[in-house]
Amino acid sequence: MPNEKSPEVTTSIPKLNQGNDLKTEAFIVGKGSQELANEGFAQLSEEEREIVSSLQPKTAMLVGIVGAAKGFRFLLDQEKQVIGRSQDSDIFLDDITVSRQHGLIERTLTGFDVVDTNSLNGIYHNHEILTERTALYSGDELQIGKYKFTFFAEIISFKQK
Repeated sequence: MPNEKSPEVTTSIPKLNQGNDLKTEAFIVGKGSQELANEGFAQLSEEEREIVSSLQPKTAMLVGIVGAAKGFRFLLDQEKQVIGRSQDSDIFLDDITVSRQHGLIERTLTGFDVVDTNSLNGIYHNHEILTERTALYSGDELQIGKYKFTFFAEIISFKQK
């Protein structure tokens, strides 16, 4: 049974780099999210894998993998980024199912949180309606209106011995 005081686990995804050395990419993921991180990373194109692999410290990315969001990428590199249908939003989602100021993603001391700002249709986090501020971990899925995203935080890369 996992240690309840430490809600994070690490998962590794092997990958060959250009020198044919095995490189392991380790995500810090939430408790119970290891499968989601693996599935989400596996669904990325090679270009998206490279982009996600090169995230800088204190950054993250929302990647649209399926549906209306497929191909969308939003770099999360600010303290707070507003999600909404308003063209002033940091993450602009042009659909009537998205409120003008639907929600926001905030950087915290420990990572990133998602908050629903009283939107009409809500935000779904790993298939459950968001009812309070919630921490995000690599592999988490967010649905905002008809848009579905996978969240990826900075990856810690190292060579396997």
